[in-house]
Amino acid sequence: MYSLDINLFAYRIVQNGDKLPDSVMNGLKMYYMEGLTKYYKNPSVQDSATASHLLKPSHYSGNTYLDEQGVRVCPTLNPFGVTRNYWYFEFPNGDVDTLYVESRNVSNKEGLQDVCQCNNPFTVIKYNGRDAEINTELMPEGSKPPIYNLIKE
Repeated sequence: MYSLDINLFAYRIVQNGDKLPDSVMNGLKMYYMEGLTKYYKNPSVQDSATASHLLKPSHYSGNTYLDEQGVRVCPTLNPFGVTRNYWYFEFPNGDVDTLYVESRNVSNKEGLQDVCQCNNPFTVIKYNGRDAEINTELMPEGSKPPIYNLIKE
């Protein structure tokens, strides 16, 4: 039995209808909490207090257009099923926003029918308590991975 691709989390943070500036996105970090300790995730090294892992889409595809649109990809957001539901975005100015995720484990047949074409599709994505939306303007319907709009108030 084979497994499908991991579920990549591609997103774009939008405020007042516009993508956040590159200066903000380039300084963005993401972490989870265990007890009182923050763990920043990195795709190629162990968790650390300083890891930077919010990659541009061109890291995977060479597609710089999506980079310019403010899209980022987090390959380590529970790629094989949710192990943590709460994640936190830390902005360069010290603001912290919350990302809540749920997913479920499905068969290959069912996974191929999902937009992610993976075995662990997301079932809930909330940013600061608000449902994330799939961005259909940047990626045609059914494109993989979908790009989620996260609305920052």
